[in-house]
Amino acid sequence: MVLFVSKAQILSYDFTVASLVFLVVLIFIFSYFSYANAQIKQTRISNDMVKKLSYLSSLFSKTGTPIYWSPEHLIEIGLQDGHELNWTKLNYLNEIGYQKTAELIPVIPYKFYFYIKNENNQTLFEFGVLPQNAKNILIIDRFGILNQTFVNIRGIVWD
Repeated sequence: MVLFVSKAQILSYDFTVASLVFLVVLIFIFSYFSYANAQIKQTRISNDMVKKLSYLSSLFSKTGTPIYWSPEHLIEIGLQDGHELNWTKLNYLNEIGYQKTAELIPVIPYKFYFYIKNENNQTLFEFGVLPQNAKNILIIDRFGILNQTFVNIRGIVWD
């Protein structure tokens, strides 16, 4: 009795096509997961920046701790007294300095900047680092009272 055994061809046309289809699907899957991972990372950064922007924004609506704080006796920064922004507290920010203020707010690892303008669009006060070559910028506009007049407050958090 004679048995015929056929040899399989490793580099057949079917194998080559199947390998190419497999590689294309594999590349597509890796590309999709890489894109999804980048989107998730960007969403996390955006969510974190929104949280930091809300910390910055809250400065203008609270008094701080203690209520009549000074750079030497400061636990929590707040720029308001009696529902109005307090010039003394604003000027204390310059004494405290940007780095310590950023730690107290807290906005680190991002940078921040804010300004206060009157109804004639004149800058009354500004503090922080102006955005330069920023990848992400978030802005919030608020209104406040300073010296018994309405003012526009713009806060910016950026990286």
